[in-house]
Amino acid sequence: MIHQLILSTHSLQRRVISLIVMGIIMTGTPLHSADYYISPSGDDANSGSIDAPWKTIGKANNELRPGDTAYLRQGYYAETIQPLSSGAAGLYITYSGYAAERAIIGSRPDGANLSGRSYIIIRKLSFESCNYFIRSFPEGFDYCIIEDCRMSRQTGWCGIEVGDGSNHNRIRNNVVDSGDIEGDCIHIGSDDLGEVYGARYNIVEGNDVSNARHGGITCAGDRTRFNIIRNNYAHDIGDNCLATGALAAWILIEGNRIHNPGTDRDGASGIQLRSEYTIVRRNIMTRNFNMDIDIDAAGILLQATDDRPYVRYNKIYNNVIYNFDQQATPWHGIKLSVYTTITPFGPNIFKNNIIYKNGISNANAFQIFYSRVLRSTPTDRFDSNLIRGLNASEKVIYFFEYNNQKLSLDQAKQSYSMLFTETNLDLDPMFLNETGFNFELMSGSPCRDAGASLTRTTSAGSGNLVSVEDAGYFIDGWSITDGDQIRVGRSEPVRIVRIDYSTNTITLDRSIQWNANDSVNLNYYGSAPDIGAYEFYVPPDYTAPTPPQNPVITNP
Repeated sequence: MIHQLILSTHSLQRRVISLIVMGIIMTGTPLHSADYYISPSGDDANSGSIDAPWKTIGKANNELRPGDTAYLRQGYYAETIQPLSSGAAGLYITYSGYAAERAIIGSRPDGANLSGRSYIIIRKLSFESCNYFIRSFPEGFDYCIIEDCRMSRQTGWCGIEVGDGSNHNRIRNNVVDSGDIEGDCIHIGSDDLGEVYGARYNIVEGNDVSNARHGGITCAGDRTRFNIIRNNYAHDIGDNCLATGALAAWILIEGNRIHNPGTDRDGASGIQLRSEYTIVRRNIMTRNFNMDIDIDAAGILLQATDDRPYVRYNKIYNNVIYNFDQQATPWHGIKLSVYTTITPFGPNIFKNNIIYKNGISNANAFQIFYSRVLRSTPTDRFDSNLIRGLNASEKVIYFFEYNNQKLSLDQAKQSYSMLFTETNLDLDPMFLNETGFNFELMSGSPCRDAGASLTRTTSAGSGNLVSVEDAGYFIDGWSITDGDQIRVGRSEPVRIVRIDYSTNTITLDRSIQWNANDSVNLNYYGSAPDIGAYEFYVPPDYTAPTPPQNPVITNP
């Protein structure tokens, strides 16, 4: 498999070093795992017990060995977490807050610098007023976990840096409020062309990121591959809530809640894609913030330039893009900005998305907007999306290159049938509570069972090895999480354990039978997948709740 062959030499070297250290510990000294405590009222000459704590993080940095945990008691620490040693597989070195007490690390260039380290956990700590809350420069870090931390008022470019040479890390369930700084909350890769190693096999999940002027979560770098960004809440961001770039590839962006990009008047989007082979699915993007934006304002922005031209083979499906609107600025649902003369743009595939009520107060805003240079007729494909403005039959699609054409969905189907299939809908999606930002489908929604198949089998067969037309809609877990659960034809759900993207061959966790041209989708209910981010499901003996009357509208 492609991703099994490209793990960086840098990461392997650090893995070998960790194993050597583990061997020395196991053979040269007794294996131990100890808990230590740190308190501003302690003394580094103490034993480090809960009754006789150390005073400084520096003491812990020098003393902790694989398997050890340092608990920081309540107080303020103007120090940097920077362990002298790495942990080892199954024997992490851990820095943690203690019980419900609040330990704050602040007023430092780096709150924690884990460069060159592996198997470190940072948990339940607060970071304030640091250039970087978590730093990986210059060597990167491997197999580290940053979780359940609160971070605010960064003073440098990046809150959490998972930079060049950083692999197999988990950044989860943190709150990162950057404090209106020109930078990113979380950044994966180096954002450069010419990375040495790239950042790979990292998962960023469950985080709440806000108030950075540049980006919420960014994944960029020409050797950065196989990263997962899922189930985060990115909101009130100056430019792009989520972004990929600098020739990054093979990224999963899934299940994120995105709200209010564009808080500093610069170009902005809910998700910006400047990458290839990226999967964007089941995300919800909304906006209700009133701030003028200059250019490139969209729910999803695909942007290709001469220095970063490869915006292609991306799969965008089962998302909701809603209410990206402002009277003074044309906000679009999806904008495809093509500025490159080096390589053709696309193809990119859009399936089963709801693109609804974007730009409805500005005559120059559209649900789908192709801007700038197109070297040839677009090769992208919009299949079984709901594409609608405020009313039926509006002009919802715009082509800059082709005489500034403004088209209704029906006109686009007739003029560009290879681009917009007949199965795209111009209807009210019938959300359960649209004004309350609840985008589940009502029972009578036209989006129910109206989705297109993601891909199909190429021949009949049986067993656990299935050939499909395009396996790029799915992941096998990339060695860092579970593979997708899918349905092949009418089979019961099965789990993907391996994908060979070069041959479009999927290995399943058990044997099944299938016919030629059978549909292959993520698991769904009913006769076909639904359109939108939610799959409609009514369990047995279920009584639907009464919709709320005159709900109080708040931000998501």
